[in-house]
Amino acid sequence: MQSIKKILTEYKPLIKTATKTLGLHRQGNKWVFVCNAGAIDHEGMRDDLVLLPDQSRMSCDIINAKPLTSIEIETIANLLFDFNVPSVTAPIVGWSFAAFFKPRIFHLRNAIPLLVVHGEPNSGKTETVDNIILPLFGLSLPIESIGSATQFTYMRELSSSNWSAPL
Repeated sequence: MQSIKKILTEYKPLIKTATKTLGLHRQGNKWVFVCNAGAIDHEGMRDDLVLLPDQSRMSCDIINAKPLTSIEIETIANLLFDFNVPSVTAPIVGWSFAAFFKPRIFHLRNAIPLLVVHGEPNSGKTETVDNIILPLFGLSLPIESIGSATQFTYMRELSSSNWSAPL
């Protein structure tokens, strides 16, 4: 029995912090990105911060993704900005990418800009949300029209990450 007590007193368990949301989390003075596949910061993979299993409605495997080549980036950029005129695409794409850094932006500015998608009927609002914005967040909500979606519909989906902004 004494041997078991000695082993147990010398054992140093790994202490982990758990979160219910995907996205950036501040750990001390460092920012850590947490997703289903693990946690990563500017120094590499971390094992002290984990996503609680079955807590997130969204999934993210970006940590395991291979880096894009310059040709792939150029192809994506051409397609991403080709869905409308630059005065429409630039704010949408910029806001969508900035939303991933919402916790860090809020920490620096104490505010997050809102994206308002508006226009005449049949002007492409729903198509833009369905084909550009939602896929960037890993979402695909089957809606008939952006006007028929409720705030609850989006908030339920987006509540499992901390990078979403109010809709």
